[in-house]
Amino acid sequence: MRYSELSKLNEDRIPDSTDIPSGFYDPAKDKVNSKHLDDVTSPKLTLKRVNKLKKIRATKELELAKNRELLDIMYGEPEQE
Repeated sequence: MRYSELSKLNEDRIPDSTDIPSGFYDPAKDKVNSKHLDDVTSPKLTLKRVNKLKKIRATKELELAKNRELLDIMYGEPEQE
């Protein structure tokens, strides 16, 4: 191949100025952090979320304990006189 042919091939491979990233974040071109309706990934587990789940679990355990006490009274054996 001649130099002129090689340089023409090389010119075809040079990207346009629109393809070259400018080094700044462009939210319109962001494909990593975008969410779609068909995404089924679970949300990130943050410390705030973990603490909230702990409180929910503790509350449920307390409610179950109260319900057990009530059920024991309701359906337990009657006291003998």
